[in-house]
Amino acid sequence: MKHICIISQYFLPDINGDVIRLLNTLKVLLRKDCKITIITAFPHYPDGNVPRKYRWKLFVKHRLRRLTIIRTFIFPLPHSGFMNRFLLYSSFMLSASLCLLLSRERYDIVWAFSQKFFSFIAGIAYKLFKGCELVMDFTDVWPHGIVNVGYMRENSLLFKATKLALKIMFTIADKVSTLTPAMQKLITTLGIPLSKTAIVPNVTKPVHVKPSKKLHPEKIVIMYSGNIGPNYDFWTLIKAAAIVKKTNEKVHFIIRGTGELEPTLRRIVRELNLSNVTIDTKLLPRKQLLEYLAETDYFILPMKKHKYPDASLPIKLLDYLAIGKPIICLAEGYLAWLVSREGLGYVIPPQDYKKLAMLLSNIKKPFKGIERIAHRTIDNNFSFQKLEISIVEVFGL
Repeated sequence: MKHICIISQYFLPDINGDVIRLLNTLKVLLRKDCKITIITAFPHYPDGNVPRKYRWKLFVKHRLRRLTIIRTFIFPLPHSGFMNRFLLYSSFMLSASLCLLLSRERYDIVWAFSQKFFSFIAGIAYKLFKGCELVMDFTDVWPHGIVNVGYMRENSLLFKATKLALKIMFTIADKVSTLTPAMQKLITTLGIPLSKTAIVPNVTKPVHVKPSKKLHPEKIVIMYSGNIGPNYDFWTLIKAAAIVKKTNEKVHFIIRGTGELEPTLRRIVRELNLSNVTIDTKLLPRKQLLEYLAETDYFILPMKKHKYPDASLPIKLLDYLAIGKPIICLAEGYLAWLVSREGLGYVIPPQDYKKLAMLLSNIKKPFKGIERIAHRTIDNNFSFQKLEISIVEVFGL
């Protein structure tokens, strides 16, 4: 029985894309009879509220049969701004490293999970001092992903230093896992051979649910669902909505979710009198949420224009595919290629609000067979079977 230690800053009850990815991976590892230890931070995401029972403690351990969860200290800060994120990541790195080095357990494999540069440092410390196989996991390719969000300039000394640090880490690691072939290729530009990389995909499964009712009868509903944050280009969507309000009264936009940009978006929608845009922040139970999502006619994925469009893959793509509705995709790179190749909907260049408005001004009800196409895409790229094959290969199970 292999004992695998997973270093992940996030775990239940916190929930985000990393946690969903980890839960899916755990299902495979436990089914393969692995013993698992998860080193994770105290619950804190996204607002920084650490539960009282964890305060003033360094470690807290829980055991669930073949699964051991060790929670470690992290600063009680909200996930907003560069400095807060730096303090969150670095405090977890220090407490996780200390936890690993003090542990009496002998791990066969340490998986530094989900792209946190600082988690890699904790994993490397254990490998160098105690010896094990080390796998690093990238769900955002650094430092390219940091350039995309504006926290780093490509020609800066920090960018070059981060690339050098990663190259050293890759030399020490035994394997590097990531999400897509395009991300795998981008990682090789950091000086790691392709043979040392592996794809461990995010996964989903088809959802068959009937909408409870039509929110906007006689309308064609275009929905964004997910985080209302700075990683997505809502301004292009808003500018297109202002045009479409005059050209196609049947089109209605729904921006569903929560996030730091929500108050700003509400203000802009109100000031522009965009009666064809609804911002919905209601929290719904899973079943009701799926019924709500099934009420849309099209999903929209408004990615910003980045120099490195393949540095990440939005997990909401999988949510959209699971529901089985066509996608209007404002993107470049792998994401645009996938939507186009699979026939999942429409691809528009990022920031091109005029082309988006032109499409929506003439858009009709969804074409037939899209649910079958979306679910075929899941089978070919994002299925649990694909995940299991990848896990077996990466961990030698």
